[in-house]
Amino acid sequence: IPVVPLPEDAEGTISADAKDVVRKLAEGASAVLVGPGMRVSGGTSSIVSALLGIDVPLVIDADGLNCLSRLTNGALPDFPEITRRRAPLVLTPHRAELGRLVGQASNPPDSLVGQLDAARKIIWADGGSELVVVAKGCATGCVSVEQAVLPKPGPAALATAGSGDVLAGMMASALAQRAGEDVDLALLAAYVCEIHGYAGSLAAERVGSHAVMACDLIDVVGLASDAVEEHASYPDGLAE
Repeated sequence: IPVVPLPEDAEGTISADAKDVVRKLAEGASAVLVGPGMRVSGGTSSIVSALLGIDVPLVIDADGLNCLSRLTNGALPDFPEITRRRAPLVLTPHRAELGRLVGQASNPPDSLVGQLDAARKIIWADGGSELVVVAKGCATGCVSVEQAVLPKPGPAALATAGSGDVLAGMMASALAQRAGEDVDLALLAAYVCEIHGYAGSLAAERVGSHAVMACDLIDVVGLASDAVEEHASYPDGLAE
């Protein structure tokens, strides 16, 4: 895996000077994931802003979402022009991140109904077909302007540090594999969530549900993908 050093600020965080480097790399990519392990600063927020302006499939997770909240003063639905783009955009917030995006930082949604309502605020403000919000929780909803798709919930083993980062990486991989294709983004996102959930079950069988780590999920993603694909009923455009 190529590693590219980026300029940093005095606190050791990625600086705004890295924006042009990241933009150049992203322009040649099939898909981009931004956020995991990144921290929130003026520099990282400028990178998220720059990536939103590039026509490349983009997944925003973790601190990328917190940067997005910072860019919009915690009111993403009031700034639909930020997420309105031609290339696919998938946001993958857990309930606290989702709350920070829609002005509910102090009272984030605590149920699937609340998660869907918050996600729809973002989706309906944007109004475009290229945006999906994957509202993560004990039950997850993949929300687009046309529909909300509810993937089968995964096991408790998924409640481990880094599990959401693995899911975000899987989302970016799925977008890259289908770059340029006409796919239903909400269905695709739900399909990836199902694979992630099955990977959690496989990992729990291997090491025990209380011992699952993110690396265990990665080890069985291929097996989980094969198993889900074997039993999936594909919508048009998802099958190879």
